[in-house]
Amino acid sequence: MTISYSKTLAATDPIFSPNAGQVASVTQIITVGTADLTQNTTFDICYVPPNARVLDGFLVATDMDSGSSLTIIVGDSGDTDRFINAGTIGQTAMRMDFGNNATAAASLITHQGTNYTSATKIYGTFSNAPGTAVAGTIAATVFYTVVEPPGTI
Repeated sequence: MTISYSKTLAATDPIFSPNAGQVASVTQIITVGTADLTQNTTFDICYVPPNARVLDGFLVATDMDSGSSLTIIVGDSGDTDRFINAGTIGQTAMRMDFGNNATAAASLITHQGTNYTSATKIYGTFSNAPGTAVAGTIAATVFYTVVEPPGTI
């Protein structure tokens, strides 16, 4: 595997745990080799801490498919395409926001009222392989807040 990351991820050490009510952002730079651009290959974006609520996010990618087949989904262990569903971001160099289509938008809206109960990994998956793979880079950014659990004030 030739996927490499700008930051090392660990569930026991979320990248940033802001004070309750503050908005945090995490950016991960992911370098992807041609051998990794296969269907169902996953790439890690970040862990959010306990009581986190994902507010928004986006991916920016180079062109990783000289054809028009590559699609990407972004989600978590509860829903692998919770944030981006069938994103065509890798087909041309572009940016794609969370809630990129009707399916992902509905899921994102529903999930915005949900707090994670433990550190949770946000990750992407190449849901369709490219026609012709081209090594590239993905910059992934996630915005989240931490909500005080009930009874802690």
